Amino acid sequence: MNTEQRVELKERLAALDARARKDLIRRASSLRYSAQATEAKEAKRPVEWFMLHLLIKTEDNNPLGVVVGVDRTRCIVRVDGLEVACKAPEGLAPGDSVRVANEAVTEVLPRRTTLHRKEVGGSRLIAANVEVVVVVVSVVAPPLHARLIDRYLAAIQQGGAEPAVCLNKADLGVSEEDAEAIAIYRGIVPVFQTSAERGQGIEDLRQFLGSRMSALVGHSGVGKSSVLNAVLASRVAEAGTVSDDTGKGRHTTTRSTLHEVGGLRLLDTPGIREFAVAFESPREVVAGFAEISRIGAACRYADCLHVSESSCAVRAAVKSGSIRNERYESYLKLLSEAFPVPVVARPLPVGEAL
Repeated sequence: MNTEQRVELKERLAALDARARKDLIRRASSLRYSAQATEAKEAKRPVEWFMLHLLIKTEDNNPLGVVVGVDRTRCIVRVDGLEVACKAPEGLAPGDSVRVANEAVTEVLPRRTTLHRKEVGGSRLIAANVEVVVVVVSVVAPPLHARLIDRYLAAIQQGGAEPAVCLNKADLGVSEEDAEAIAIYRGIVPVFQTSAERGQGIEDLRQFLGSRMSALVGHSGVGKSSVLNAVLASRVAEAGTVSDDTGKGRHTTTRSTLHEVGGLRLLDTPGIREFAVAFESPREVVAGFAEISRIGAACRYADCLHVSESSCAVRAAVKSGSIRNERYESYLKLLSEAFPVPVVARPLPVGEAL
């Protein structure tokens, strides 16, 4: 600290009572310890610098920060490389850009992208402002679930981020069935085959993500935390195991957390065993399947839902093999789940082909 900063700190401390000064020292020491643990450039600064930083950041200038973790009524906001615990408004999510003052979030800036999960009574925001969402799946333990991939891809498309798929645990051996299942997504989204255990494919995934804010999502036990640690080349998340009794993953990540290491920004999310998407209209379901949406533009009717309408380009593409039948069936299932009232399709004229 220079002389000017020391004078400013002394003047600010004079306005605090003994209890407030003690609390400030505690918080500043905690921040300095956190900086040392992450090898941040601020780690060598004296605790007095952190004290001044906290005092400045609690003024009414409402500095801009990013939410890196949320827990019920509290959140952790990273401001200028330092993390501050703040009171959080309802509905906040990691990745949110916010302004803070007096250890409280005062404003949530408009979100560029979102990732929601449907829950009873509504939906829950999992992440905000992520540019890339990688759906992590595995082979053998737990087994690959293509329908879950489809649900995630639909939710990612709905929220505006770029989707990708990562087939992890490739070192365990990829069966012919799994290879065929994952091949469905090649050409639709970027697909990476990795082994976090052996480092296979990790550099390719790291290069793809770059400095973009990204999130890892997927079934419990697929190795999201292991992939995150491997990509960041730092042990920032606890890796879990798969239950021998059920073959299902155990939840090791209990809340979404944003990690930043060496220019990489990765959001780790809790593993889940089922994932539902909240759609506002049938057209959103269509948009969640890139190839169906693209080919569907050639349908006779602009509002075609590709169920039993006449002159449907999508159904014709399914028949010819241009669209995989597995994806089409997954689309129909999501459509029927989201909108259980049967879609009244236009009758197919006698003698007219698809």
